[in-house]
Amino acid sequence: CGLSGKIDLITEFQVENDIDLFFVTETFQTETKTHRGLGRPFLNLTKPDNRNITGGRRVTGGVAGFQRPGNPLRTQTLHTDYDANYSIQNIEGMIIAIGYFSPSTDDQKLIDFLNKVRIIAGELPCVILGDFNARLGELNGDHSTNVRGRKLKNWLIEEANLDFQVELPARGKWTTFASGGMGITDIVITKDVNIGDYTIWEDNGLGGSDHRPLTFNVGKEARREREFERW
Repeated sequence: CGLSGKIDLITEFQVENDIDLFFVTETFQTETKTHRGLGRPFLNLTKPDNRNITGGRRVTGGVAGFQRPGNPLRTQTLHTDYDANYSIQNIEGMIIAIGYFSPSTDDQKLIDFLNKVRIIAGELPCVILGDFNARLGELNGDHSTNVRGRKLKNWLIEEANLDFQVELPARGKWTTFASGGMGITDIVITKDVNIGDYTIWEDNGLGGSDHRPLTFNVGKEARREREFERW
């Protein structure tokens, strides 16, 4: 959690894996904080709180987005949550929605986010990702479920959302490692997108984070039927 002390390792990871576009959640950064050395920034979503120390470690949440220097992609911000939980971007004609929902956030806000993405995306291909703190149980191989995870599963089976599906990694499994055990709270959901080489890097904490980096390739594809056998 937090970018402090991890920028060099994140940059090294980005360069070694030839990543064009990357996001960081739980940045714990302020609105004026720069991310020097992390490529070309196009998103810095902060969650200010007057109860926290301005500019200090206790500023919570946050989402940042970066591009690899020298390889600019066309980005357009379509919607940003007033409470700074998420941002919806159009990147080269694909909707990319990135969010962080803390355990204390109202569960309905995740569902509101998903509904907003569906409406904005329309017929465009879409990738939804982030740290949702939603536990989906057997749907994605987690050993636990929670209320937020059940709400997310119910959202996925609504008729309006049948084109969306949770992606499963080709390598790795657990996205979080803490004293309480392992879990899968970082989730990738797609619509009309072909995800390739989806990897959860379980052995790389990037300088002490309890979360692990996720990488994948994306490509547009023809609409597909929901793969119910993956449930």
